Amino acid sequence: MKKWIFRIGVAIVLLIIIFLSIINWKDCRFWSFNVGTALTLIIALCFAFMGSQYFSDERKTKENVERLIFKLQSEVNKDSFCKISTDTCPETLRAQHMMTTRRISNLISTLEKSASALHYKKEIEYINSEFKQYRELYDEHISDLDYLAKSENTFQNHAEKIDSKCDEIIASLYMKQRKHI
Repeated sequence: MKKWIFRIGVAIVLLIIIFLSIINWKDCRFWSFNVGTALTLIIALCFAFMGSQYFSDERKTKENVERLIFKLQSEVNKDSFCKISTDTCPETLRAQHMMTTRRISNLISTLEKSASALHYKKEIEYINSEFKQYRELYDEHISDLDYLAKSENTFQNHAEKIDSKCDEIIASLYMKQRKHI
């Protein structure tokens, strides 16, 4: 879509130049001064438009990544992520845990897709590793509610590590100089 808008804009500018050239064909001042100025202006406008579109796309990508990271932080910071009540029905807990882990896994996999382009691959691998450790511990003891309730500090530790790494990614998204992996 953007390519078509760009092409239409260039075509309109070229048509205007051709129209002005036909009208001012016999005027020598038009050819000696205005064509050079017009070409300089056209070239400058083309570069400015292409540059602004590129940076606009990059900014939108960063904003989408930031939105996904905020969602991930929201999921990780929920009380249900760390606190397990012994009064909860095991089936309800299992279903709730499956939905939460699926949401978080989907967010992480979506973030992994743009990790290389935006240079936060190492951070997302760390988040994925922490989440896998959380999920394995939870899944191993899903039927032992007492153990899960006692493991609240461990779950909280995983949540804090994921949350702080998400903050690092957000901070690094908008830095001018970003180290490449």
